[in-house]
Amino acid sequence: MAEALLDYTALDDPLRELQGAPGWYVGFSGGVDSTVLLHLMQCWCQANPDSPPLSAVHINHRMQSAASEWQLHCEWICKFLQIPIISRAVDVQSQGRGSEAAARAARYRVFEEQLGRGEILFLAHHLDDQVETFFLRLLRGAGVHGLAAIPDRRPLGEGELVRPLLHTGRSELENYARHHGLECVTDPTNSDSAMDRNFLRNELLPQVASRWPGYRHTVVRASEHMAGAAAALQQALPAPDTVYSVMGDPGVALSELLELPAEGAAVKLRGWLQGAGCLAPDQALLDEFLRQLRVAAADANPRLACSTYSLQRFRDAVYLLPEPGGPRCTESFTLAPGET
Repeated sequence: MAEALLDYTALDDPLRELQGAPGWYVGFSGGVDSTVLLHLMQCWCQANPDSPPLSAVHINHRMQSAASEWQLHCEWICKFLQIPIISRAVDVQSQGRGSEAAARAARYRVFEEQLGRGEILFLAHHLDDQVETFFLRLLRGAGVHGLAAIPDRRPLGEGELVRPLLHTGRSELENYARHHGLECVTDPTNSDSAMDRNFLRNELLPQVASRWPGYRHTVVRASEHMAGAAAALQQALPAPDTVYSVMGDPGVALSELLELPAEGAAVKLRGWLQGAGCLAPDQALLDEFLRQLRVAAADANPRLACSTYSLQRFRDAVYLLPEPGGPRCTESFTLAPGET
């Protein structure tokens, strides 16, 4: 039986409640997923003239020889669709955490900087992304929060990140692109099964589908159960109040984390990070950080470095620090008391 063709009205539910936002942005790589999302949202905005202004944001990671051509392609598509586009180039520095994670961190830094108060960033993650993320986290030993997989919306900087296609399969997006004759970028690394996600997508999951054709929806249902369990845990162990250092860094009182068993402390710290718009670290890293907090000397400063931020203890609290690497002053000067 032929698959029903995707239509812009599929976005009615997620978009109608967001029409009060001052601006909408679509993360636009030029690939099939983001091209379809941009086209769907353009059609939706044309049918709903009172929608917020729509723009695209393209991140040039400069990691492949064709990166500049992809940027030009995205700018051409946006000109054709009459959608403003913001193109930003970034420097990806892996620093031992892998190029994919580093590229993601650089990308989300730009997104966060771009969003003004109340503005919305839409990303094109879909049903197959959700399933792949579930398996990746399962194989890495994630807990209930990790197995809840990709949330459909979360805070991001002063705005919000929304993923309206999480219940739409990759094949539906590909059919839509073919039907509308959309030209899309093809990333050659997507066929490289040396990468974990590509191995799942290209090698393992087709075998699962041959035995359990409906596995995507049952995996997502399991993921939703995990999300419910994670929410119940969060309610039983609410996020602690924020404290601030003398420099204004937000943090959590050390006593909030040490008065509970490690599992409870992890739940509270994850909840606090989520409220701050940060992705929680991997379970193993978080467990080790909490262990160090418990055994460290009073004057020690255990630190947990994540993709876009760091957590570090100072005296009686754990503070959230921005990722190093921002602008630094290269000129030395002297400040006297009273001078700024």
